[in-house]
Formats: sequence, structure tokens, C-alpha cells
Amino acid sequence: MPTLTSPDPGERALARSAAHELNNIAAALLGFIELASIGNTQDELFAELRIVVRRMCGLAEQLESLADEGATPAAHALADCLTAPPASEFSSGTHDGERIDTYWDCDPTSKVRADPARIRRAARALADFVASEDGNDRPSYRVEANTPAMDRCRACGAPLTAEAVRIAVTSGSAQALLQGDERAWQLRGASMAALNLRALAHLVHAGGGHLGYEPSTGTIGIVLIRAAGTPI
Repeated sequence: MPTLTSPDPGERALARSAAHELNNIAAALLGFIELASIGNTQDELFAELRIVVRRMCGLAEQLESLADEGATPAAHALADCLTAPPASEFSSGTHDGERIDTYWDCDPTSKVRADPARIRRAARALADFVASEDGNDRPSYRVEANTPAMDRCRACGAPLTAEAVRIAVTSGSAQALLQGDERAWQLRGASMAALNLRALAHLVHAGGGHLGYEPSTGTIGIVLIRAAGTPI
């Protein structure tokens, strides 16, 4: 099963430059579209053009994720990495102001070693990946103890134990990409799905977490290592 390698410095520099150029083009196109669509807000052509520009912005965002050089993680509460509901109501809540159901099987005050801002971005990227590639609505996160089946990081190969905590969703696309044979993986390497998954893996790793995968269920998750002496 292939490992999602992080980009080297040259690849990160290229990704950063490409993202910058794409954002400039997208901004210019969006300006032209808005000017041209004045008085024609219901025109289907303009609606299609906006979709194309949004896709371009999405690609730029993935490239920016690949360009991230990472940070030094420290001990933070789980709730700092993924917005938690009020105390004693560990069932659902919002994430960065956006409604995404989150099921908490772990205490949000548990400490993990991570960079919260990057992990929040990674959680959003994980939801975006599943919604866009599987053709679903925004998925529900489940915050829970890791399982032995999610045994290693797909970004660096580090072992993952049951003492870790994961923010997990189920994804058919991740299952297809990560369980394919080597030739199938190479063929998919040029696809947006593979690029999105690699960018997600790098962003998770840059935030101090790991990208885990459970083959039997197709569950993909951001795995965070607990700070020393912190119970789940």
C-alpha cells in the first residue's frame, strides 16, 4: 500500500509559485465575470464561469497546502484543534462558524501535541475532500480513540497506537486510492483526487498530526498524539 510522501523543498517552492499565479488569474477572472454579469445575474453562462473559477481557487488552495513548511507542535486541548460543543454536550457542534456535525467520544479538554490552526485547516480539507470526491454533503467527524487497524501514518509511516486520538470520516474515494495496487496508484497520481489526498496528508503532517487509514471500513482520519500523562 503506497505512502503519501511529503513534498521536498523544490516541490514546495513550485507549489507556492503556482498557487500564487492561479490566485492572481482567478481574481482577475472573477473581476471580469462580475463586471460582465451586471444586470444578468441569472445567466447560466456566468454561473458556469463562477464554478470554473471556484475550482481554480480550490486547486490553488491544495497547492498552498503542499507548500506549507510546518510548525513546531505543542500541547493543546482537542477543542483548540476542532471546535467543541458546550461542556457535557459531546454530540455535535459547529466548526469555524460552519455547521458540521461532530461526534465526540473523547473529552475535548484532552491534551494533544499539535499546531491547532493547521489541524483546523486539515479538518476542513478532510471534509472538503470527502464532499467533493465522494459526491456527498459535508461529512460528520467522529473524534475518538484510535484503533489498532489504523496502524501507521500515510504521510511518514510512523506507527500509530490506540492511545492516540483521531478525527475521522469514511470515504469511498480514499478507499479506492489507498487500497489500489502500485500501478493503479501511479495512474491515479495525475488525478485531482490523488493531489487533494496528498495535500491533505502533508497539511496534517505539517500540523503535527498523522494521516491514518483503516482499510476494513474506508475510514480516513487525522491522528493526534496525546501529550504525556493526558488521559482520553
